[in-house]
Amino acid sequence: MCSCGSILALNIEFLILLVTIIMFIGLGGDLLMKRFPIPTPLFLVFFGYLLGTITLPIGMSFLFPGTSGSLLPLPTAPFLSIAPLFSTIALIIILFYGGLEIRSSDFLRNIPRVLIEVNIYVLLGILSIAGLATFLFHWDIWTALLMGSIVGGETSAAVVVPLTKLVKMSEATKTFLILESTLNSIYCVVFYFTFLRVIQGQGTGPAEVLSGIGVSILSGVVAGVALGYLWRFISPALSDFDFSYVVAILLVLSAYLISNYFGGGLVSSLAFGLVAFRRSSLPSSPASLEIDGLTYRNEASPNSSSSLANSKDGAKSYEVTYLSRTHYEITFVMKTFFFVLLGLLLTAIPSNVVYSALSYGALFTLALFALRFLASRISTFKSSFKPERNLILFTMAQGLTPAVLAVSTVSFGVPDASMILSLALAVILYTNILTMGSPIFARLGRKAVRLSS
Repeated sequence: MCSCGSILALNIEFLILLVTIIMFIGLGGDLLMKRFPIPTPLFLVFFGYLLGTITLPIGMSFLFPGTSGSLLPLPTAPFLSIAPLFSTIALIIILFYGGLEIRSSDFLRNIPRVLIEVNIYVLLGILSIAGLATFLFHWDIWTALLMGSIVGGETSAAVVVPLTKLVKMSEATKTFLILESTLNSIYCVVFYFTFLRVIQGQGTGPAEVLSGIGVSILSGVVAGVALGYLWRFISPALSDFDFSYVVAILLVLSAYLISNYFGGGLVSSLAFGLVAFRRSSLPSSPASLEIDGLTYRNEASPNSSSSLANSKDGAKSYEVTYLSRTHYEITFVMKTFFFVLLGLLLTAIPSNVVYSALSYGALFTLALFALRFLASRISTFKSSFKPERNLILFTMAQGLTPAVLAVSTVSFGVPDASMILSLALAVILYTNILTMGSPIFARLGRKAVRLSS
């Protein structure tokens, strides 16, 4: 195996070729997912796995001058070393984007039922997965709880958001699913780092664990909201500054650094995005603005024809529209390469571990499905969501958050990290397959409600 340095020195053209192919696969998968409920991560993980397993003939080197050995398989060690930084930045950007996409009025109106769903699904999911892990693998309680926090109830916004545009559903259900995917990611991240600190010997008592969870959430909310309002205060003075959004990103990273000392770094990213760009009114703002050759409508402008312009928390201004567009594209790039990286890292795990994880991962998925059935029934009881209960039930695809956390266990040297990573990938695979059937079951659910009424 060659080192990362030798790869860059000898095969730079080949690496550029791989980057191009990966981007084409990501774009093709994204376009496919917008027409059919086939999650893109499945293609990307498989391609990453191929990069770490197949071998190209040495004779292929004539296409890439200076190459003296086989181009593939790629080594995993150099890429594993960058995984923690890459994954953390990806989560910061994605959660910040999630905050930008949530309207304050929607958040307040739907949060009670979403919280019921998230609390039942995530909290019971963590405990159930931990119980199964303890029974099946005889792990200690904290490693089992760490496993539970990785796959115990996340739903991927990367799958949920396109699905809400593909499948016919009410606006309320769209908001419900997007809010849920944002909040359960926060829950899983907070619990994960709390249990990780315990494994690393930083407090093992129940009181310390509970206080750690509370402090993590509170510190993230305080830092995110404080620096979000700081941005709102200084942004008018930066209206003519070419790099005003760079300042916004610097504030997001600052909020992360401040609150992460208490374990709430990623919570701050969501909180910052939620409050930083909200306006009750923008009387001096134009109805549209041209940025980089593109025209962005200011829905919050009093001159805008948008029906949302008079809402209490304001519609999206061109600031949010422009930043959302930018972050959507950055998020797409980071997610695309991360799932390929995940498939590549999978090749470093022994085959017998992977095969065992596929079997046990099926049991984990069945347990999560049963809990989601319970959570969806309780959270939608006596509500307008009843015709779309099955849609909520089957929209359980997991994605980037458990993948990132599972990779982090390898980076942090957690015991049984290889099995944890394999189990997380198995659950991601099975939950994405179940979500592919959500449009069918959504139609059946609506038909059943019409027949019973």
